[in-house]
Amino acid sequence: MLKIDILVKSYENCEKLESKINLAARLLNLEVTVNKTSNFTAFSALAINPSQTPVVIINGHVEFAGRTPELDVISRRLAEIQRGY
Repeated sequence: MLKIDILVKSYENCEKLESKINLAARLLNLEVTVNKTSNFTAFSALAINPSQTPVVIINGHVEFAGRTPELDVISRRLAEIQRGY
């Protein structure tokens, strides 16, 4: 199972990103848990500036920051992580 955290300043655009992540996981038959936060302590712990949101962290590693990736990009990265790359 992959643990995915989404760090955002506000939850407005987070729903669309979360939907893309869940769809990509379903298409790849992956189990994921998605957590959302706007807690700025989480940003500082990762040395991320809040202006770089949204931030997608997968299994503790920052995978995307500062943009909302497209579905194919998310799918490709989830598949790579699942294979161990």
